[in-house]
Amino acid sequence: MSFAGKWECLTKSAYGDNISIWEIEEKDGVYTGTSDAFGAKVPFQSVKFADNKFTCELVAPIGGIETKLTMEGQYVPETDMIYGAAESNMGSTSYEGKRIK
Repeated sequence: MSFAGKWECLTKSAYGDNISIWEIEEKDGVYTGTSDAFGAKVPFQSVKFADNKFTCELVAPIGGIETKLTMEGQYVPETDMIYGAAESNMGSTSYEGKRIK
C-alpha cells in the first residue's frame, strides 16, 4: 500500500464535522490529486510525500471565500490510515482518513 489512492477524510472543528474525499495519484514518483469538499472538487496545488509523511496544499471555496489550506500528516501503512492537521487563516483542525476501496 502507499499514499496514492482514494481517501475519505473526517475533519472535526468548531464549525462541525466535514467529510472530504481525496484522490491521490502517483506517477514516476510525482504525486498529484484532488479534494472534493465544501461543495467543490479542486486540484491540490502541491502534493509531497516522503518517509510516510505528506503535505498537500490547495485553495478551496469555503463559505464563498477562496481559502488556502495546507494539510500535513502521516500515512500509517500498518492500519492503512492517514492522520494530520489542516491549517488555514481560520486556524488549525485535525483530521483522519481511511482508504476507500
